[in-house]
Amino acid sequence: MTPHGLDVQRQAAAAKRISMVLRDRRQLAVERARMLSSTAFVLRAAAEAQRQRYQSDRAERRPGGSNATRELLGFTVEGMVDGQPVAAHFTDGLLDCDELLRDRALFLVDLGEELVYADPPRRFEATLSGRPVAVALTLLRACDRVMAFEFDLP
Repeated sequence: MTPHGLDVQRQAAAAKRISMVLRDRRQLAVERARMLSSTAFVLRAAAEAQRQRYQSDRAERRPGGSNATRELLGFTVEGMVDGQPVAAHFTDGLLDCDELLRDRALFLVDLGEELVYADPPRRFEATLSGRPVAVALTLLRACDRVMAFEFDLP
């Protein structure tokens, strides 16, 4: 065989080896794609189930749902106002509040501050004598920084 013929045979053998390696890589890539597709299917199903649970829970919390009549029984707010630690406790319809926090909250009341929430849509006027949830929100808004908030529900 001529040197040119041997060279062609070596090139053909190298091309065949490369072709086999590429075929094996392709096969691995196809198997991995199938596995990823299966994983994606499972994740989509789990996400959809979670979304449905979330919507169901949210529907229960909307007015007319089973939680519609729940009201705060009591709460504790701890925070900072002008760099000073402050706290307020609400139990049995009575508010015990640090003077600095009370002054800041009364300022919000005097300004006619309105506390607005989008989901579900709700509006509360700042107050220290209204519904417990409105009092809690007023005190929370009065803090420069809230450190803790604990509450009791029926």
